[in-house]
Amino acid sequence: MVQQDTNSNNNMSFNQSFLDTNILSLRLDTQRLLSEIKTFLKGSYIERVADANGNVELKEIITGSPLMNDDGVQSIINTLRLTFSPHTVQGNFTDDDFRSFIAEMDKNFSCNLMINLDRWDIDENDYDHIIDSIMSSAQMFVSRLIDNKERDSYAATMKSVESNTISDKKGLLSFGGNNNG
Repeated sequence: MVQQDTNSNNNMSFNQSFLDTNILSLRLDTQRLLSEIKTFLKGSYIERVADANGNVELKEIITGSPLMNDDGVQSIINTLRLTFSPHTVQGNFTDDDFRSFIAEMDKNFSCNLMINLDRWDIDENDYDHIIDSIMSSAQMFVSRLIDNKERDSYAATMKSVESNTISDKKGLLSFGGNNNG
């Protein structure tokens, strides 16, 4: 009975460790956000589609007109990848730092978009819509840095992962058959 309780506790500990690690990975992974911006700019969305054999694949479904050509989309995504990154989100901003960063990003992004209107085939009527939509995402993403709240919020997750990992390995380095820890 004691062995079963120990196994049950180890399984719960392992499952919690796995869950905590996945939550942390999810919070640090920026690919989904970048993918959503990309599909927004391309006038599409991604759907999971099963083929005749039941294999599921991701397929891009065009739902409207693209807001810019592929060169523009790729340039914007490459630029945003520098801001929307796991490294950036682990930063620390004061409220003033945040406001300054967003103002500078808005100015630079607006200027870059205006300079490339013709080259990227952007309709002037879509200019504000593109900027407002992407800057809204930027504000939400970068606000996670204010007062170090992002790192504070997953510090407990890291402690849980470390604690569970240590408790899972307990007894592995014991010698002489004494597994009391």
